[in-house]
Amino acid sequence: MRLLLLLWMLVAMPAEAAVARVDALLAAEAGLLESKVALDALVDATVDGERVSHDVEAWSRVVLAHVRAEGSVRARVDGLLRVLYVAGAWNGGRAFAYDFDDPFARAPSNRLLSTYLETRRGNCVTMPVLFAILGQRLGLTLALAKAPQHLLVKVRDDDGTWFNVEATGGGLKADASYVRDTGISAQALANATYLRPLTPTQTIATLAGDVVGALERRGELDAALALGERLHAVDPRDVDAMLRVASLHARILDRDFHARWPNPIDVPPERHAEYRMRSAANAELFARAEQLGWREPTPEAAAAYLRAIDSARAAVTRGAPSTRDASGAAPPTPPTGG
Repeated sequence: MRLLLLLWMLVAMPAEAAVARVDALLAAEAGLLESKVALDALVDATVDGERVSHDVEAWSRVVLAHVRAEGSVRARVDGLLRVLYVAGAWNGGRAFAYDFDDPFARAPSNRLLSTYLETRRGNCVTMPVLFAILGQRLGLTLALAKAPQHLLVKVRDDDGTWFNVEATGGGLKADASYVRDTGISAQALANATYLRPLTPTQTIATLAGDVVGALERRGELDAALALGERLHAVDPRDVDAMLRVASLHARILDRDFHARWPNPIDVPPERHAEYRMRSAANAELFARAEQLGWREPTPEAAAAYLRAIDSARAAVTRGAPSTRDASGAAPPTPPTGG
């Protein structure tokens, strides 16, 4: 009932109300399924939250029917990976898989959990989220974590240590592999900018970045900035949130100043303070992200990612089995991917 009421309030709400609803989710530390469904409804008002929740619960029953919840952590993880990513009677012969047609997850609809459940083609947002939700049903202690422009799942093992599940590859992946494949700098490692388990509130803030993007696409830049700043405050080390706020300051500068006064000298004196404030905020936030170890993605990295995607697509077409390296890691996750 609580989820249905929340979704009813979210439909077609104005920007200010959307910001307030995200804030309410943060304040309540809502669960992962409830948060993702509510946030998706803010991005796309046509999302049928009740159906999404029903479908996830159906998958929970499938998982519990095929994976022993009393087994070891590793056994439960392996069982969940099999149910999701290996075609069989348990999934009607339709396994979940990576969406090679949108490798950067740029289409907003492809970042919705409802799209993933329907098409069974996902990305580094929907795939780790569903794995985490279903893993919780198995009693696993887990959390989402971030690599550059990427989400993964961290699972606490029976001995209390953490290991990584790379949901887009359907396997395990070592921290060192993420450092290598996504170009995490030594400075970022020292600052724990990436690869740390996110708290429930930080997880909501991370997923709510898509709501900021939706507001921005609608031209609601001031509301997007207000929400972006709120999300950054939740996790000051979140460089994605930091850069999102910096970029919004730049867009507002373009809208309110550069479009009217291409030459900064022509900005009226009464607008100088705002102009300086937004310019300084943009520069300072980018500088702070670099201090935390963020590095701007290069065209070479993007090209390498697309080559890796083509190679992976060809392997799937050939029917090549998925493999793990000697450390138990899934094949490399290319940088800057979805």
